[in-house]
Amino acid sequence: MQKQNLQNIIKEQSISAPKELKDVVLDFWWMDEIEKIGLKYLLTEEEVYDLQVEMSIYLLGFELKNLKSLIEEIVYIDNDKLEYITKEFEEQITNPILSKLKEKLKEKINKKEPKWYQNVNFVLSNGEYIYFTDEVGTTNKFENPENKKEEKTSSNIEKLKESFTI
Repeated sequence: MQKQNLQNIIKEQSISAPKELKDVVLDFWWMDEIEKIGLKYLLTEEEVYDLQVEMSIYLLGFELKNLKSLIEEIVYIDNDKLEYITKEFEEQITNPILSKLKEKLKEKINKKEPKWYQNVNFVLSNGEYIYFTDEVGTTNKFENPENKKEEKTSSNIEKLKESFTI
């Protein structure tokens, strides 16, 4: 029941995330992986639940810490075990999610002709495919002039003339 409530909360909070990211993260398979890792390292139910909560925040991009420090704040274990847990999280959760996300974004790119500013964002970000999503591609490093079209009216011209004194 607790897991279902958490999933509902995550769905509600993920509204602002890009569609492709939501599709991958809201699949919730990774919650079972956290439970398996928790069993393997003898974590308490509370620690596993806290890891699921924090991992959802991390995966949706609301948490900017690195994975190791995120786990370290929740699970109180020695550094060797922490390294192993972090490695398992990367191998079993974050890497597969990143792979799925890249696949979804590549599929979307192949289906749709990207706009020039999305290409610029992609290059400026050193190859981040996230800039090809509709939600992100239009609002980041390079402004989308198509969304910024402003009608030039006579009042704008009058204001401009008034600002200059000869």
